Amino acid sequence: TGEITEMDFTLTARADRIDLLSDGGARIYDYKTGKPPTRNQQIAFEKQLLLEAALAERGGFADIGARIVAGAEYIGVGSTPAIVAAPLDEVPVPRIWAELRSLIGNWQDETQGYTARMAPDLIAYAGDYDHLSRHGEWEDSDPAHPEDMR
Repeated sequence: TGEITEMDFTLTARADRIDLLSDGGARIYDYKTGKPPTRNQQIAFEKQLLLEAALAERGGFADIGARIVAGAEYIGVGSTPAIVAAPLDEVPVPRIWAELRSLIGNWQDETQGYTARMAPDLIAYAGDYDHLSRHGEWEDSDPAHPEDMR
């Protein structure tokens, strides 16, 4: 777990696999039965491994303590096996945590509107929650407007 105490927010995660290295560092792996996200998808919106790396460096995995993350990879084990590295060189851990803090801060801002599809990769297919969000009453490009639901 990783806490942002002043925002009363806790991020929790369970890594599929963490290898401890002889130099004290760690490598994190996530197994995917489907196609792993590309480097660009991870940079834009598929942040799972990046956030796990940030948690590991902050001591968020209690069993291993704080560790420098030497690398992280998605391992695709489906019909087309693939290994895709997390772009830790382009999105370093301090930036990952800063982006998370900014996102949570925006979500906690009562003047901020929420969208059903915040950062869709493709909009050519139905989203998992479209039936709950009354999707179709607006366009994906429409700006979000806050409403007081109290």
